[in-house]
Amino acid sequence: MARGADAKHGRRGFLRVLAGGAALAAVAAAAAVLAARRRAGAARGEPCTGGGVCRGCPALGGCGLPQALSLRQSLGRR
Repeated sequence: MARGADAKHGRRGFLRVLAGGAALAAVAAAAAVLAARRRAGAARGEPCTGGGVCRGCPALGGCGLPQALSLRQSLGRR
């Protein structure tokens, strides 16, 4: 009898670990999607999130706003 109880507990524990891993993967995927949306927002013409200061903005590389395009162009000529 003891062996059957251990086997059942083992399966239950395995399924808990599996469910926990799946939940962690889902949270990580949702965070990645939200980060990608935020980063791509400036390229789609959404309002500036950097307060109009492009030089220190982390989204400068993919931003499509005129100020960012101008700064990238001027930095590329140097």
